Amino acid sequence: MRSAITRLSRRTWVAIGIVAAVVLVIAVGYGISSRNTFDNRGGDTTCGEFKQLKAEERKQTIIKLLGDRGQETKDINVTVALASSIMYCQTVAEDTDQIKKMYSGKASASATP
Repeated sequence: MRSAITRLSRRTWVAIGIVAAVVLVIAVGYGISSRNTFDNRGGDTTCGEFKQLKAEERKQTIIKLLGDRGQETKDINVTVALASSIMYCQTVAEDTDQIKKMYSGKASASATP
């Protein structure tokens, strides 16, 4: 007496193989697309890049900026620095300015009145 698995036809095995291959391709594709491509450069991040980041990536960028400057990375400091960075990049800075420039008080020449 043959088991149910050994009684499957060749066509059925081919179909099972195709389905398994499709599932594998989808799983690998999903894994590649969901991989984190965020390159946290802290204060070296330009305003143009900063504006394109997701909220959590912006927060991590500010935490790195503060850490690189030897400042506390407590929630209140991060919140204030994050708000300041957003304001700086949306008002006086150009897209090519690094966010760490907000601490120097120097914005691009073309951005000042």
